[in-house]
Amino acid sequence: MSKYLAFLLSIIIINNSCYCQEPALINTAGSNNEINIAKSTDITVAEITGPQLMETIRKNNKKLNWVILYTSGCSGTQYAIKYANEMVRKFGDSLGVYFLAGDNLKNIGNVKKVLFKYQTLLPKYIISDSYGTYGDERKKCVKLRDDICRKCKKDIIGVPYHIVFDKTAEVVFHGFKSYKNTLPEDFITYLMQVTN
Repeated sequence: MSKYLAFLLSIIIINNSCYCQEPALINTAGSNNEINIAKSTDITVAEITGPQLMETIRKNNKKLNWVILYTSGCSGTQYAIKYANEMVRKFGDSLGVYFLAGDNLKNIGNVKKVLFKYQTLLPKYIISDSYGTYGDERKKCVKLRDDICRKCKKDIIGVPYHIVFDKTAEVVFHGFKSYKNTLPEDFITYLMQVTN
C-alpha cells in the first residue's frame, strides 16, 4: 500500500470515528463574558431524556432552541463548545442551548473534564442510560436524536450533531456544522435571521 493511500485511509478512519469537521476556531480571549470554573468537580451535569428535553423546549419560549449531541471523546466537541459559547454571548436569552453528552453515566468524570477544559457557558446534560449503554457512545446520541427528531432518522451516525427547533418546537435544522451542510458556517446566526 502506498504511503499516500495509507494517509488517506487514516484520515477517513479518524473522521469516521465521530464525523467531526474542524471549523475555524473562534477567539474569545479577552471577552467580557469569559468564565472561570475552578475545577471539573464544580461542573453540574444533569441526566435527561428526550421527552424531558422536548418539554423544556416547548415551555421556554426561545426564538431558537439548539440541541448539540456530543461525546467527550470526540475531537470536534471542543469546536462545538467554542461556537456555542460565542452564540450564547451573541444572542443571549433568545437562544436556548442544550449540550447533551452521549457518554455512559459511569463516564461522567470524562464529560466534566472536557467541559472544564473548554470552560463552557452552556447548560450541561448527559443522556439518560435508559437509552442504553454502549462502547460506541454515539449510539446513545442517535437513540435520543431519533426520539426527538423524526426528520433525523436517516442521517448518518456522528457527533457533534445539531438539531435546531423554532419557538413552536418544529425542527428548522438538523445535521452537522460542516459536513454536508448547505447553510453558512455560522448557521445559528443565519437561522436567527430567517426564522420567525
